[in-house]
Amino acid sequence: MTVPRRPLDGKVLDGRYRLDRPLGRGGMGEVWQATDLRDGSGLAVKTILAQSLDSPEARARFRHEAQALERVVSPYTVRLLGSGSDGDVDYLAMEYVAGHGLDRELAARFIADRTWRWAAPVLRGIVQGIADVHGAEIVHRDIKPSNVLLTGDGSVKVCDFGIAKLLGSEPFTQLTAPGQAIGSAPYMPPEQWNGGPVTYLGDLYSFGCLAYELLTGVRPFGPCVDREDYRRAHLEQRPERLCALRPDLPAALDLLVSALLEKRPGDRPASAELAAVVLDVFPLEARGTRWARQRLATHDAETDRMLRDAESNWLSNRPEAGLASSREVVRRRVLVNGPNADATLRARRVEADCLWALGDVGEALQLSEELAEQRVAVLGPYNDEAIMSLRAWASRLWHLGRLTEALVPLRRIAEARADTHGDYSPEYHRASYDLALCLFSCGRGEEAAPLLRGVVAGRTDLLGAEAPETLEACLLLGAVLLEHDGAGEALEQLEPLEAALDRGWIPNQRPPDHARALIESARLRAKRKR
Repeated sequence: MTVPRRPLDGKVLDGRYRLDRPLGRGGMGEVWQATDLRDGSGLAVKTILAQSLDSPEARARFRHEAQALERVVSPYTVRLLGSGSDGDVDYLAMEYVAGHGLDRELAARFIADRTWRWAAPVLRGIVQGIADVHGAEIVHRDIKPSNVLLTGDGSVKVCDFGIAKLLGSEPFTQLTAPGQAIGSAPYMPPEQWNGGPVTYLGDLYSFGCLAYELLTGVRPFGPCVDREDYRRAHLEQRPERLCALRPDLPAALDLLVSALLEKRPGDRPASAELAAVVLDVFPLEARGTRWARQRLATHDAETDRMLRDAESNWLSNRPEAGLASSREVVRRRVLVNGPNADATLRARRVEADCLWALGDVGEALQLSEELAEQRVAVLGPYNDEAIMSLRAWASRLWHLGRLTEALVPLRRIAEARADTHGDYSPEYHRASYDLALCLFSCGRGEEAAPLLRGVVAGRTDLLGAEAPETLEACLLLGAVLLEHDGAGEALEQLEPLEAALDRGWIPNQRPPDHARALIESARLRAKRKR
């Protein structure tokens, strides 16, 4: 059977580009394998379809794609060699990529090899291409498997800029009606469905859909019947987590894709460059590659600087700025360093401090509790950082008047200090004092008294009877005993404090006048007892 000769077969455009054979066809154009007659080199030529020639919009889009390709210079995107018109043929001359679309690879790859180790470097190349596109101030708007070419050596090329947005390019705004949803339904971000602002973050969502499909073999929202089904899915549904479908996937990939698929643009990674860092460090870090170590070091240095700025803003009474910076650091470090890394947890502490300063006590308290539990789980219950986090949690509960709840972290601190330092150590005495103070404030003085007796005895031996820490413990023990009808013992604890007050000692928990009143009350009650 003889194949009918296509109208453009063998045509030479502008006396230079000979169209040899068709490679593929899309909604607006077709791509040919061609030869540059000047030097005999191979290339690809994209031409506008004949039926689109009478459409000013289609021809404007074609010229727009040429403008986009001219801007981007990247090894991860298809390179434009030239463009023009020859009679009624508009064309783009591009480098020829010996390979095929990633969409063709998907089915074959998941039959032969379902490991993520093949997918990770492919994703790395795609997201670096997206980063380079964004660096040229372009939003691609149509990231999907068929717009990614995979070569024989495994490298990738992002292609098809037909509906890209050139930021700052006014003519493009005339090519789409206001509020019009444009793009490929399985990969369109929620804001694109609603005709919202076009930003770089939309490409990251589309990349997340592509990554999900590449890693699992299925699209994030499963089969949808029509565009309306896809619209509802992207706006309302959350896909099943990668780790549920692929338990063998490393947590870093699961976290990255979940972040990319967030509905709100601001909840996604801040840039394609950040996603590229994740895919650089993982899984290359496990192999100890120098490039991965350098990328990780650069990322850590940048986020350390951002965290210092956040802390400075908090200390300078600018918690709003500190909160924004610390949250961005948390997002970055969760992806690159992991949610339980020390660097991530330090950033979360600053976030909690800023929330507390802003008066958002509910979220600050929840974050303080989560942070304390993470520190204990990761570092162990005896670690000093874990103890500090438990103490911060207890302190915030105390300030909110939730004293019974504060007993939980305070008991854990006291138990940890007893196990690690012994019950005759300054660390244990401090923890016991804090716990006793909270118990007394809860009306549970009978439980506080034995703790305080131990603190008074221990501090007297270790620090001396006149040490401020010892005097504080004596004052609290006296108050506890006085309230629970132990006037004689209370007076034994309180009466020696009078001389210390005369010398200028100022208690931490109560003003001097209150301490003197306690002493006098103990004298009167002890006298009545006699």
